[in-house]
Amino acid sequence: MTVPVRVLRGAVVLPDAVLPDGVVVVDGDRVVWVGAADEAPVALPDPADVVLLPGLVDVHCHGGGGVGFPDAASVDDARRAVAEHTRHGTTSLVASLVTAPADLLLTQAAMLADLADDGEIVGVHAEGPFLSAARCGAQDPAHLVPGDADLVRALADAARGHLVSMTVAPEVPGVLDEDGVVDALVAAGALVSFGHTDASAELVDDAVATAFGLSGRRPGVTHLFNGMRPWHHRDPGPVAACLAAAARGDAVVELVADGVHLADATVRSVFDLVAPDAVVLVTDAMAAAGVPDGDYVLGGQAVRVADGAARLAAGAQADALAGGTAHLLDVVRQAVTAGVPLVDAVRAAATTPVALLGLDDVGALEAGRRADVVVCSPDLRPLHVLRGGVPVPGVAGRGVLDVGLVPLPASVLPGGGAPVVVGASTRLVATGAAREVAAVAADRLARTLGSVPAVVEGPARPGDLELVLSPDAVRALGEPAVDVADEGYDLAVGEGRVVVSARAVPGLRHGLTTLGQLLAAAPPEGGGRALAPVTVTDAPRYPWRGLSLDVARHPLPLPDLLRVVDVLTDLRLNVLHLHLTDDQGWRLHVPSRPLLTERSGGTAVDGDPGGFLTGADWAALVAHARGRGVTVVPEVDVPGHTNAALHAYGELTPDGQAPPAYTGTEVGFSRLWADVPATEPFLRDVFADVARMTPGSPLHIGGDEVLAMDPEEYVRLVQMAAAAVEAQDRTVVAWQEAAAAPLPPGTVVQLWDERQDTGPLVAAAEAGAEVLLSPASRVYLDMKYDADFPLGLDWAGLVPFRRSWEWDPDDLVPGLPPEHVVGVEAALWSETTRSLDDVTTLLLPRLAAVAEVAWSAQARRDDDGFDGFAHRVRVLARAWERDGLRWYRAPDGVWDGEDPG
Repeated sequence: MTVPVRVLRGAVVLPDAVLPDGVVVVDGDRVVWVGAADEAPVALPDPADVVLLPGLVDVHCHGGGGVGFPDAASVDDARRAVAEHTRHGTTSLVASLVTAPADLLLTQAAMLADLADDGEIVGVHAEGPFLSAARCGAQDPAHLVPGDADLVRALADAARGHLVSMTVAPEVPGVLDEDGVVDALVAAGALVSFGHTDASAELVDDAVATAFGLSGRRPGVTHLFNGMRPWHHRDPGPVAACLAAAARGDAVVELVADGVHLADATVRSVFDLVAPDAVVLVTDAMAAAGVPDGDYVLGGQAVRVADGAARLAAGAQADALAGGTAHLLDVVRQAVTAGVPLVDAVRAAATTPVALLGLDDVGALEAGRRADVVVCSPDLRPLHVLRGGVPVPGVAGRGVLDVGLVPLPASVLPGGGAPVVVGASTRLVATGAAREVAAVAADRLARTLGSVPAVVEGPARPGDLELVLSPDAVRALGEPAVDVADEGYDLAVGEGRVVVSARAVPGLRHGLTTLGQLLAAAPPEGGGRALAPVTVTDAPRYPWRGLSLDVARHPLPLPDLLRVVDVLTDLRLNVLHLHLTDDQGWRLHVPSRPLLTERSGGTAVDGDPGGFLTGADWAALVAHARGRGVTVVPEVDVPGHTNAALHAYGELTPDGQAPPAYTGTEVGFSRLWADVPATEPFLRDVFADVARMTPGSPLHIGGDEVLAMDPEEYVRLVQMAAAAVEAQDRTVVAWQEAAAAPLPPGTVVQLWDERQDTGPLVAAAEAGAEVLLSPASRVYLDMKYDADFPLGLDWAGLVPFRRSWEWDPDDLVPGLPPEHVVGVEAALWSETTRSLDDVTTLLLPRLAAVAEVAWSAQARRDDDGFDGFAHRVRVLARAWERDGLRWYRAPDGVWDGEDPG
């Protein structure tokens, strides 16, 4: 035996068994040996807690990665869809078309034939146009036609021998006729598959026998149950006939076992009823597979994807299921969850599809077959994929993503060709509004490149970085929500070019941040960095992604706050919410009340040194943040947490006497009074000053932990503060307790304590408020990592690294519709932090986890898993080291020198 290229060890799934400790040996593009570890003829790696599957085979897939095969404008677009599934373990794929006009079917078939010629897909499947109008589902009924053998022959010619299957309804005239559609398919060597049918059981029996008799091949059944008349005990229809044929071994039925199309019990029952090799798992995936929910197109029809379910958005068939959004490995995992044995589920997603198509080179881990191997975690999440022995880049948490892209982008697709070297001669090419970001981008890219790129208007030359504003950016994601569309971006590396395109300046900034992460991990070459060809398409989940930082208990000087802004920028966070006032100190000079900083700016917790920001400091901070796409949201906390204000202005108390300075850490004892004459002018003037100093920003009025006040007075004071903010034409932001008061429409109410009754919060959202999520048990990053950690508190529990990542905002507040959630914000209170090092030690790596929760679609995060995230953060941590930031090697992370992979 030659020296193997790779020796893979784990639980090996064979067509009829699982080897608990097995080995797969790969030499070149072939599997050369498979067996138990104790019989292996080669030196072995240590045992690994992974599952080794054969590359999966999807015989029914309409697209993914934002691109649908029926609507792809080019071969490159279609290639994006293939890559999305390949990196999730589908190493053999049949590209499916849908019902369409004949000329469009021929055009798309010819385009997909190019991919088949290159070996990137197995072939083409035509789902229609000879289908039942009564059971057309998401097929466009306007383009359904009677059976036409000539069209079949034309389609087979356009596909250049790559038409491998077609879905037909047997009751459609011309399908079963002599010299009809079935005869033409058999002559073309294509599989006949029955579906989208309202036929009787008897007609289906005849159709199966006809197709089997003509071809000698078992016909298929397209997504059994879906697109078929339901089974009735007096009129069993097509479902019963198809199940009976599969039980006899005369047909093979498809199941879309994605948790949406079929109930788990249905899936389990079919596996129990039919012959072991008579069921195949398919995705029926459309463009939205692997990318966020939103608006898409399938065969020219508008599709809306919500919570992973794709449905027609309009027309007579509105709300009909319009394909799936899962990858085939997701379908296998769902089938196993439903109770299907792992061996049976994998056989149905690999071995049986290969037999159905008449292939013999893939579909099983056997010596001599192509080295298509999927390495999974024990819960069947992809870790590595080999196709023909070659690692597939971009597999969840590996390959392209191993460069440390955090937050996880919506789509990362590897490209072909030579790397693009970015170095000292690289220029930033930008015109018009794109130049707004060029200077800041050049400065930040210099951290990696060692020199500041020149900014020019063009023309671009090889190796340059182009910034492009285009209304067509992020098209591959469908149509992002209006409130985040301007933050979407495309980043394309290849053919000697690096191009960042976006609809607006914020998107360009985010694309450049991602480029910076790629450059930081790219290998050096020719005095620069060699970027592997890749396409990243991305947009955030939420428009508000922030950090609330308490500088009232312990202040931070301006240079440290500028560093914090840069940390946020690198994580694509866009809000710095500063808690400027509290019992212990007042941190911003406001012209109308200068004593606030003169008397209360120099105090801090435990008598530590105080400090405050001057007007010039504040202007510098706001400008620095704005240039990086970060909004500074100032918080003046009222009507509680006010001892610093009372200490400066005794007129705010009922007796006119100023209390002493406070440097402890208790809460809830201080307050304003609604009937004190000085209160309303104080609020009006202070918020007016802060608004003038912070153009365009929302203003936070606090509102939390007012423990010494009756509810009626609390409501009056919250409304008084909100009115002062409204008078400046600004958005009111307040902590969740303020939901007890009537609030202006559009107010942002910030949840922090899940222990409180969230009913008022939900009611406020129903009345027009938006909700910002900062659950203390997940994102209060001043909580200790563990009980022995020297910094932080633990009143909200311990918050390990993993806990900050492992939650879904949609599930946090019972009864709160997800559309009312405006975003996610971490918080860090400063009772125990006395320096920037203390702050970043508590923030990093957990702030990266919060950033991913706020940016990345939940389905993408679920797919990658915490292990994939931890691997990406490991790479990102090298940039923290480079920038001199103190951070904590959390024990639940994976850090350099500790990576078992």
